[in-house]
Amino acid sequence: MGPKGNIIAGVGVVLVSLHNYIIPHAFSLTDLCSNNVVEYNALLSRMQLADETEVKNIEAYSNSKLIVNQVRGE
Repeated sequence: MGPKGNIIAGVGVVLVSLHNYIIPHAFSLTDLCSNNVVEYNALLSRMQLADETEVKNIEAYSNSKLIVNQVRGE
C-alpha cells in the first residue's frame, strides 16, 4: 500500500457505445507504480468493464505508445 493507505494514482476510463451511451468508471491505485503500470491497469479495467456489460467489440485508445505497441504485439 501507499504511505498510510493514501491514493497514489487515480485512473478514469470511459466506454462509449456506438449509440453514444457513456459508461464512466474510476478507480484508485494505492501501490507505488510506474506510469506504464497505471496505463495497463486502465486498459484491464476497460476490458473487464466491457466483459461485465457483455460488450462484443471494443476499441481501446491510449496515449502510451509502449502500451499500444505491446497490445498489438509489436
